[in-house]
Amino acid sequence: MRSAQVTPGGARARWVEVPGGLQRPRVYLHGFGASSCPYFAAIAVHPAVAGSRSLLINMLGFGISERPTNVGCTLEDHAHALATALEAVDIQRAGLACDPNDDQPFAAETQLVDAGAAVAPTRNCGHNIILDKGDAFARETARALQGT
Repeated sequence: MRSAQVTPGGARARWVEVPGGLQRPRVYLHGFGASSCPYFAAIAVHPAVAGSRSLLINMLGFGISERPTNVGCTLEDHAHALATALEAVDIQRAGLACDPNDDQPFAAETQLVDAGAAVAPTRNCGHNIILDKGDAFARETARALQGT
């Protein structure tokens, strides 16, 4: 498990990291009410996407990350915390796999792109697809992150 301080008050985001090669690292980010590790562990090592350094990050308030009471919980707040965590471990460019759960633009995409992330939402690939159809989700993730 890795962690980084992501707020001025000292709150820490935590994640599990899968080592990989020299290509752009990949970040797997869960939806609200979830945790990245149980949903993305098998995906991060799936042959369709394996080989990149992969960070299975939990947003503040979820999974193994801290649950500060004095931190905002908007998508922009979470995006800022994620960007801060990536900067703390010297990741300046990353591919981000996330599930926004709708066909709307990912609200925090601009902030993440400005921080060096290539955002590749895997739309309509909610928890049931991740858990029950991991091969399909891994292929969609590989397609979405192709070239990142």
